Amino acid sequence: MKQKELTPLKLLQKVKAAILKEPKQFVMGNWYKERPDSDMEYDTIPNCGTAACIGGWAVAIAAGVNPREASNIDVDIECQAIKLLGFEKALPFKNDLTDSLFYTDTWPLEMRRAWETTPTTTGRAKLAARRIDQFIKENKSHFYPKK
Repeated sequence: MKQKELTPLKLLQKVKAAILKEPKQFVMGNWYKERPDSDMEYDTIPNCGTAACIGGWAVAIAAGVNPREASNIDVDIECQAIKLLGFEKALPFKNDLTDSLFYTDTWPLEMRRAWETTPTTTGRAKLAARRIDQFIKENKSHFYPKK
């Protein structure tokens, strides 16, 4: 898999930008998804027709492809996303740290409740962007290592 040279911080910033640029192409609960949930306010996913979660976007951006193409890459998406964010030392075991970014049910309680009560795609994209910022801040020493 061809990857662009991105630091974990730059990669997360690009993921955040992609989510905010086209909220209808963002979904949580699946790495990639080709159909919008029935409760969403739209019936098709724009651009390549595939939405991605935070980890799915990380893999797609690092590979230089869109989410549809990334969904066909033959890798363990979760492990690849963990490696791309620089947390590979926790593999092959479950990584609670990245779970707190990749899975809404492990987000901080306030954000989890906000996710569950936010009905719009744009609102959820903004909430995910806030979670990315919060995750970077919580892990400042990882994203801004002392030289």
